[in-house]
Amino acid sequence: MTFTIPPVLRKILFFLAILISGFKGFSQNKLITIHAKNKPINLIIKSIEDQTDFRIIYNAKKIDADQLADLDVTNATLETALKKLLKDTNISYYIQKKQVLLTNATPVDRSDSGVPETDRIIKGTVYSAKDRQPLPGATIRISGTGMGAITDANGKFAYELKGNNIKDQILEVGYLGMETQSQTAGYKKILFFT
Repeated sequence: MTFTIPPVLRKILFFLAILISGFKGFSQNKLITIHAKNKPINLIIKSIEDQTDFRIIYNAKKIDADQLADLDVTNATLETALKKLLKDTNISYYIQKKQVLLTNATPVDRSDSGVPETDRIIKGTVYSAKDRQPLPGATIRISGTGMGAITDANGKFAYELKGNNIKDQILEVGYLGMETQSQTAGYKKILFFT
């Protein structure tokens, strides 16, 4: 007994096979292969951007991207590559949507030095008060401005506060069907909203 696949079904299966194989190229989890020794971090970052769908952003005045580093990875995830690259530096990273934000891992604590703070990266997570699940798409705004951020799929956000009165800035979080909440930035670097 032989079984033959009808021509219409054969065409559908062929189309599905092509479609499924194409998804691998569009995956946000593209693997990274870099073999760099004693190269400037900014060149290694460019190579990572070329191999992924992510954009890596940083403030050149605060991040020394010209410092030399090594990165030897084969078929590594973005997170693995960044951990290895930044392991022995004073740079930390935060991944949000299709961007990677590089920040200074050892910020200067200016609260006691008398020097006014004019910028600070603030991170946080927004959770549903009802079921304690992260809320993607919640908006975090600086009160009185149109500036702010939107949470990613895991309810996380990162935003750089700027100005001469950072500690007095009020962050307001809103979500459809949720009452707006607010918190004063104070000297905090991490906020949680529920």
